[in-house]
Amino acid sequence: MTRPWRMSWFAVVLMTVALLAAGAGPAPARGAKKPDPAPLPITFSAIPWLTPGDSTRVLLSERGYKEVRGATSTEMIVCQGRLYDRLAVVRAQLDEDRRLVRWWISIAAGPDDGYREMRKVYDDIVAASVSKYGERWTWADHYRFPYEAGDGKGADALRGGLATIRSEWRIQRGDALKVEMDRQIGVTLVYECPGWASYQARTKAKKARDL
Repeated sequence: MTRPWRMSWFAVVLMTVALLAAGAGPAPARGAKKPDPAPLPITFSAIPWLTPGDSTRVLLSERGYKEVRGATSTEMIVCQGRLYDRLAVVRAQLDEDRRLVRWWISIAAGPDDGYREMRKVYDDIVAASVSKYGERWTWADHYRFPYEAGDGKGADALRGGLATIRSEWRIQRGDALKVEMDRQIGVTLVYECPGWASYQARTKAKKARDL
């Protein structure tokens, strides 16, 4: 009684093998492969990595960013300006040779800005970055209990640390850009040069050398 079933199953297996051999197998799952790294250097205001600090300061001034002298140090240039029609603080991290190795930029929410307005700033920056650098390497847009997407409580979720809204780009040589919304519903951008990790390692070793 079981013989016809066995023959039918065997025929199905033979047919499947034949189709696979002919190239008719199932297509690979979409999204299974990471996007190719961005083809262009990832830079802020087109200022190249390892630009000397004095030149970085001049270039920022030419782009409308005013230095905050009380906050600037030998390791960091701090400026203020406007980005996406909002107040932005721009920090340029310098290495031990006073060369540009990292940007940390915060765009603050204005007095009339809520989650919706700042989410649009985030989305606009993501769209512009995708246009320039290609698809995001990684991204997150999720909420934890008791919040969920579209519930109108995005600001509360961010302020409570219960929402993660972040996008990241990388290129082959090591440049990276991360854009995220922070707990103050502002938008933060972090640019890192290819040598950022090695700079961090050198700094850490220097701090611990007398231990």
